[in-house]
Amino acid sequence: MPGSGRFRSGIVAPMRLAFDPPTDPAAYPFSHEIRVRFAETDAMGIVHHAAYLPYLEETRVAYLDAIGHPYLAVRGRGSTSRCWRRTCATWHPCASTTGSGCT
Repeated sequence: MPGSGRFRSGIVAPMRLAFDPPTDPAAYPFSHEIRVRFAETDAMGIVHHAAYLPYLEETRVAYLDAIGHPYLAVRGRGSTSRCWRRTCATWHPCASTTGSGCT
């Protein structure tokens, strides 16, 4: 069947669609500033790649709060969310040479 997916043992698997997110920061109405700690940087003040996932999680919780759905209230109603895969592409690395943050 053209366009319906790939066959695996006779079962049609859904096709994965590609998505190229906008690179213009103005396309994203929400931002959250995070203070970069010295321990999360290398000798040049660049944030280590392992620090980005906790930053994304902190930002997700802040976003839920900003849209009126605080994380603890969502969990209190018995709702949970799962993140199956996260992909992070940086346009420029976060750096902290003065203790400032990243947005």
